Amino acid sequence: SDLVGPFFDNSRVGGSPGFTVDPNTLTNPAGPTIQVGLPNGQDQNIPFVVTRPDRLSMIPTQQNSNGLAQDLFNGTAFGSTILASNPALALAGTFLDDVQVDFLLEATQADRRSVTLTAPRLTFTNGAAATISVLTERAFVSDLNIITGTGGIGFEPQIGRVSSGFVMMLDGVVSADRRYVTMEVQAQLSEILELVTFAGASQAVASGTGGSVGGGVVQGDIQQPILQTTDIRTGVTVPDQGTLLLGGQRLARESEIETGVPVLSKVPILNRFFTNRIEDREESTLLILLKPTILIQSEEEEKNFPGLMDNLENRFGAGF
Repeated sequence: SDLVGPFFDNSRVGGSPGFTVDPNTLTNPAGPTIQVGLPNGQDQNIPFVVTRPDRLSMIPTQQNSNGLAQDLFNGTAFGSTILASNPALALAGTFLDDVQVDFLLEATQADRRSVTLTAPRLTFTNGAAATISVLTERAFVSDLNIITGTGGIGFEPQIGRVSSGFVMMLDGVVSADRRYVTMEVQAQLSEILELVTFAGASQAVASGTGGSVGGGVVQGDIQQPILQTTDIRTGVTVPDQGTLLLGGQRLARESEIETGVPVLSKVPILNRFFTNRIEDREESTLLILLKPTILIQSEEEEKNFPGLMDNLENRFGAGF
């Protein structure tokens, strides 16, 4: 039976302004209007807009909590990549009757773990100092110098460099019993988060006794690096071949967004059809471990060249 046609026909009875529904058009702001009464007789026409109309439904209803949750999400780059990709599971269906019902279910779960290990080694004599650095340099446009000429203007970029990586400076003294090492340690770990770009512009103006004339506008970009740096400086005494935890840093970020239809999203069981939830968790742990090892020259020679000292003493004498 046609339940929709009589409804549209009755809307035009008695000269009342009617409206039309086009199933192929999402919105129609320039379509028919409905006249409403305002105070002081200031009546006016208000556009009648139907969101996602349907021929089989008198009162079309649509919930967009999924799209709203994704628009509100401002999490990590990994989470944004997951949302931009196709879901791991998608289930859709349509029930056609006097009332049409559409549903769409999407679900994705992803996990990423990575471990970065930097293990530099330093060997130095007792009481001396040593430095080691493992860095990656990145060039960027730090400034722009204006160059003018006859009938023209331009920019000369100034290139700057920024380093990211690991730097460690230390000095140590071995105790008299050769069991402990007293050290002064300074460690720095830096990471480039991003390069922010700023746009700059300049315009050449020619002037004389007869007036001035503006030339074209020349644009250029300037970059500013954003660094995350961790500095540690301390003095410690560590036993031979003992391990010291200089500093530990744990960064945790958690984002959870839930959107839903009012009232229906609070009803148990039923709320799963009218609610969308996005969860994003990110953890970063930084550990700096220091392990001193005392190297005694005679012991190392015997370990790497067994019997060498005995042969030399037998050949050149005990005082060698």
